[in-house]
This record gives sequence, structure tokens and C-alpha cells, in this order.
Amino acid sequence: MKNKKILVQKTFHLYPQKYQISLSLKFQNLSEKKQNFEYRLNGPCGIAPEETFYIRLQGYIAKKNGDDSPLDLTFLSDSSLKESSPVYQESFKNISWVGVGNKYFAGLLYPNNIPSRVGGIGHFEMPHIKGRKKEYSLYSFFVPRGLDLPPKDPKEESYLIYIGPKDPKILEHYQQEGFDQVISYGWWIFAVFTKLFLAILKFFYFHIYPNYGLAIIFLTFLVKLCLLPLDYKAQKSMMMMQKLQPKMAAIQKKYKGKKGAENMQKQQQEIMQLYQEHGVNPLGGCLPMLLQLPVFIGLYQAFNMDISLRQASFFGWIKDLSMPDSLVTFAEPVHFLFFTFGGIHILPMIMVVLMVVQQMLQPKTDDPQQQQQRKMFMFMMVFMGLIFYNFPSGLVLYFICQSLVSLAEQKIIQRKLKAAEEGVS
Repeated sequence: MKNKKILVQKTFHLYPQKYQISLSLKFQNLSEKKQNFEYRLNGPCGIAPEETFYIRLQGYIAKKNGDDSPLDLTFLSDSSLKESSPVYQESFKNISWVGVGNKYFAGLLYPNNIPSRVGGIGHFEMPHIKGRKKEYSLYSFFVPRGLDLPPKDPKEESYLIYIGPKDPKILEHYQQEGFDQVISYGWWIFAVFTKLFLAILKFFYFHIYPNYGLAIIFLTFLVKLCLLPLDYKAQKSMMMMQKLQPKMAAIQKKYKGKKGAENMQKQQQEIMQLYQEHGVNPLGGCLPMLLQLPVFIGLYQAFNMDISLRQASFFGWIKDLSMPDSLVTFAEPVHFLFFTFGGIHILPMIMVVLMVVQQMLQPKTDDPQQQQQRKMFMFMMVFMGLIFYNFPSGLVLYFICQSLVSLAEQKIIQRKLKAAEEGVS
């Protein structure tokens, strides 16, 4: 507004219980001529990441074509902004609001019935602290359409600003604005499981015992109980496959050294006939695991996003279920290959040991191919431990409980299947 005689008055009203700020901008033309000008309003900025190793900063641009149309929300990650441009903006007449957020909190800027020209998200470097690596953050901005101000005729525009937690109970009061959509539950099928598990977790916490660590353990038992028929089917299929190994080896030996597509086809036909005679599905052990995939992803999403786990302790050294369980924290993080170690985390180590033991207790086979697969699984268990090393302790706690229950379940199912087989014979 250079060389323009315009008085700008800002008025803030704070509503702490709602995490809300109401901003009023009053513009008054002090000249004798009509003036036209534009202004840009930056939203909340400088939001810090919640996690040390997995930086999750997001920008939001919400658009709406009309009062009855659904909200179109664009999510922008800090990494995509750094790679493309320091500023991402969209020119639309229908920008509803803009904002930034981290894993658990959001700062959102909502214009009250103000026509938009440009809205966007910016990426900037935080003030540098000596001895520390550079840190970045995001900011949002909104540019309305130009104002025409007659002489001495003030105009007023107002904004709603939300700066608070991404808590469903709080954001449900902002459904009209669409703020509740900053909580992403994933794709629709995974979102169904995520919301279900969060509801069950809250039930255990508020109605059984107010400890989220115990609520996670209770949830583990409930999930494993529901998945018991699939686990039973998978164990039965693996035991049947183990029983057929000598006959399969005989068929493979019969055609060993014989080349040609015809011999290969005959070998496959004899193996499939063997499966049919004994009622075995070669994919019987894999299909139950694939059916459980939405459940696992839903659980992962639930434990990884629920703000209730933030600063929720379990026992002993586990002080925050939303963070890794650091028994000892290093003064400086240790970097190895693609992994970063900020301290000694006990739960991921326990998880790897239990997963290896569980794999070792699986029915053994003489098939070289399956033996090679077992070795690959062992390697994958260690790799999973490295991936999970900096994951939230609540998520790792679930997998530990799941492995313990699976070990007991595996022994019981195998014993029952052997008893049934001996009874038949």
C-alpha cells in the first residue's frame, strides 16, 4: 500500500477453549479519491515437526465450487515443496481456506465470505542455531481480490484462524469449514478399519482402564481373536503342504533333467493333481495373510496418527507411546546406511527376537526353495527391526503383543491339528 493513504486496523479476539482466533481487518481510505489495492495475509507459520527422524509437515489448500459442493483438499508435503519450488500457489476464485500442520497440530486460515485470487503454501528456512543442522518450516498465505475503497467509506473483512490439535472431537465443531478433513485416515477401506480401531482403543481406555499401553494390549487380543479362523486356515494349509513334501519331491525327481515345455507341463499337472487329491490349495497360506492386510494397515494408521497417544506413558522407560522408547538417548544421532539411531530403543529389539522365534517354530520342510525362503524371511525380520527402530513405541508394542499371542496361538493350533490327524488315522 505504498503511497496510498489507507488506515488499516487489526482486531483480534481469542477463544482459547476452541483454539480459535477471530481476526478483523478494517480498511479506511483517508484520501479524497477512490483507491484500489490488494493485500496478502500470511496464516500461522513456523510450525515445528513433532518427530525427530520422520519430519511430517504438511500444507493444505481447500477449494470449493459452491455451497453444496464437496470440499477439495490438497495435501502438500514439505519434501515436495523443497524439491519443486519454495512456494506453491494456486489461483482460484473458490479457495475456501489454507493452512499448515504437523503430525498432531494444524494452523488454518479461513476467510469469511471473502473472494479469493491466490492461495498457497510457502517453504522457508528457520533461524539457524549454531551447532545444529538447518531446519525448515511451512507457512500459508491468502490473497483476496482487490478492494475498491471510496473516500472515507471503511470496509471490513474477517478471518477465522484455528491453531490447535488435530483432535476429531475438537475439529468436529468445524465441519462446516471442513477443518476436520486435515485428519487423513487413508484410503476408504483402510479408513474404515482405522476409525474402528481408534473407537475400540478409546473404549478400552475410558471404560476398562485409563492406560493406553494396556488398551493397545487389549486391542491386540481382540484383533487376534477375530483373525483366529484365518490363522487356523493358514496353519492347516502349511501343515498339509509339509505333509505333501515327499510326494512333491518324488515328482520333481521324476522330471529332473528332462527338458522341454511338454515335460514341464506334465510336472505341473501331476503336482496340481496331487493338490486336488488331498484338498490342498497352494495359496492357502498366503490368502489369509492378504485378507489381513487392510487390518494391519488400519492398525498402523491408527497407532501412528492418534493424538491421544501423544505424551501418554505406559510404564518404566516408556514415557510417550507416540515416540520411540529411548532407554538411553545419544547426544548426537548415529547414522548408518539409510538409518538413524538417536538412542537405545528396547521394544524394536524385542520385536525382532519374537518374530525370528515365531518364524523358527513354523513347520520345517526339506524343499530347498522353501528353505531359501525361510532364510529370506529371517533377513526381512532384521530389516523390519531397523525400519521400526524409530517408530512410535505404541505401534511397536502392538507388534510385540501380536507376536506373543501368535506364538501361543501357533502352538495350540499345531497341537490341535496333529491331534485331529492322529484321531483320523
